[in-house]
Amino acid sequence: MKSKMSLKVKLTLSIGIMFLCMVFILTFASLEALNRLLIIPVQEVIPTIPLEPTKEIEQARLTVPSQTVMDALPIIVATGQIKYNTLAFVAMGLVGIVGTISTYFIVSKTLSPLNKLTNKIEKIDENAINESLEITTSSKEVEQLTESFNKMLKRLELSFSSQKRFSTAAAHELKTPLAVIKTNLEVLDDSPTVEEYKHLFEVTKRQINRMNDLVNTLMLVASSSSYECSSSVSLKKIIMDTLEELDQRISQKGIVVQFDNNDEVIQGNELMLHRVFSNIIENAIKYSQECSPWIEIEITNTEHNIEVTIKDNGIGIKKDQLGLIFEPFYRVDQSRSRDIGGSGLGLTLVKEIIEQHQGKIEITSQINEGTMIKMIFKRRLI
Repeated sequence: MKSKMSLKVKLTLSIGIMFLCMVFILTFASLEALNRLLIIPVQEVIPTIPLEPTKEIEQARLTVPSQTVMDALPIIVATGQIKYNTLAFVAMGLVGIVGTISTYFIVSKTLSPLNKLTNKIEKIDENAINESLEITTSSKEVEQLTESFNKMLKRLELSFSSQKRFSTAAAHELKTPLAVIKTNLEVLDDSPTVEEYKHLFEVTKRQINRMNDLVNTLMLVASSSSYECSSSVSLKKIIMDTLEELDQRISQKGIVVQFDNNDEVIQGNELMLHRVFSNIIENAIKYSQECSPWIEIEITNTEHNIEVTIKDNGIGIKKDQLGLIFEPFYRVDQSRSRDIGGSGLGLTLVKEIIEQHQGKIEITSQINEGTMIKMIFKRRLI
């Protein structure tokens, strides 16, 4: 595997190269300025400079010819220029090296909180996902990163907890019908009668159908985000089709259904939306009161949304249970739910489908007075 360069080294190299470039440019500019403003003018003026008849010059004239002195001056200036340039470039190199080393230590100090955070993150596994990281730095950026990571840990913890509850509940739901079948099969060890065989057959058939419905619903929940929501769907048509399918059960319970017959067209998946309304209306039928039951359905067109409201005067739901009804396998009344049937995944699937349609669902309820479910879909161009 190809090794990657650390952020500290990258920053050091980047800043060091930039620093060296700046030092080089400044050194070159100063040398060029010195050459243009001082060296060249001096070299041009030297031949015309009249030498004052000082004692030193007079002594030099006695020992060295005057022409030789004049010829040596440009050489002296050029030699000084070379020495100056050499010293300037040496100083430039030293400054660059010292600056790069200083940059490395400064970057190391700056990234130290990030390294400590990385070490803490590496120690977190699935068994310590509920432990948040402490903020022990004054760096605003690292503090924000720590807070974001803690929020992510919280979301993961909720997700893992939900998944664990879901798996446990699914196992329990599948185990129950299997236990019933196993108990009834034990009757075969005692020379059962024909009536016992018939009873065993009915029980087994009912439990197998229950498991089949549960597995099918689980598959729908698992694949609820893998379908297209781009068709034009008439809400009135879906509601009318659902009421027609449930007409026999509605008549058996003597439920009065009121539908305002308004229609709105939204973008979505007709099959999945049909399952949403079928689940909600079916629940209203299941948990209806015996005395004068009714269901009201209304489609409302607001400025930005399309709202569908379904009300009933059923048994209602306690306030402390309203936040749990969308949890997988949650049942408001365990004993009654077993008699009525269902997998306990209906409202979970409803919520998943509505959210896939970029909508939301709201529910209000009072015990023995009824329940109101409101589905809100964003208005989108068809």
